[in-house]
Amino acid sequence: MKRIKQLYLRVIIFITCLLYCDIISAYDFQANGLYFNIKGTNEACIAFVYKANYSGDITIPETVKDYNGNEYTVVGIEGSAFASTKITSIKLPNTLRYIEQYAFTQCHQLKEIQLPNSLESIGERFISGSAITHIKIPNSVKEIAYAFAGSSLTSVDLSSLSNTITVIDEGLFSGCRDLTLISIPNSIKTIGKGAFSGCDKITLVSLPNSLTRIEDQAFYNCSSLENINLPDQINSIGSSAFSGCSSLENINLPDQINSIESSAFSGCSSLKSIVFPVSLWTIGNHAFSGC
Repeated sequence: MKRIKQLYLRVIIFITCLLYCDIISAYDFQANGLYFNIKGTNEACIAFVYKANYSGDITIPETVKDYNGNEYTVVGIEGSAFASTKITSIKLPNTLRYIEQYAFTQCHQLKEIQLPNSLESIGERFISGSAITHIKIPNSVKEIAYAFAGSSLTSVDLSSLSNTITVIDEGLFSGCRDLTLISIPNSIKTIGKGAFSGCDKITLVSLPNSLTRIEDQAFYNCSSLENINLPDQINSIGSSAFSGCSSLENINLPDQINSIESSAFSGCSSLKSIVFPVSLWTIGNHAFSGC
């Protein structure tokens, strides 16, 4: 029995050492209170910060040096790097190319973030739980799926993306319960699945003439949405796209529309009238149930 206990203790110590070594090697070097990982030749990304040391207004430098004096360009922020810190604003360098998921999540005092024109990718829910209410996306951004989901945004300006994106990505603003105003660029052809689902303070959405498709649950449970004008080029409305939009009173179906999928307008209890164009071939099950 004594030998078993000794063996068990050795195993525990061994596992603890492995975990400790993994923690120690979780970053390559430290500079300016930030912990960095090296990414390629002369490039580094922020791995994490110590929560107790980071508060107030923060500026991230474009370059940093390691212990040996080697200089690295700051190109990224890893997942959850600043999560739950007490920062109030952050200015990011013009060298930054990506921000990973949850990078600033639960930063309850964070009210301002300046996204640089070098930024190409924004990860999922990167500012969820922060106090940021408005954000402008630089025209360099190409990947933003679920980026603003669950955030406190009240308005968003996407106008600068008119030359770079054609899709409002899946879940991009899902659960933004304070969102009331959004500018959608004329380049957009598709509003992705669940893009605005649960945005229950939006009362009006102006859709661009370039739009051809609204995917499943795009405006699901936008319970304050009263009116929406569908552009002439729309040919398909996805399943449950406007389901639960209980304040929606009027909707115009464009002459080009071919299909309305199942439950597309279910639960639109305030809908007063609708005219079906001759182009419409398919109406899915329960498309207008509860109207």
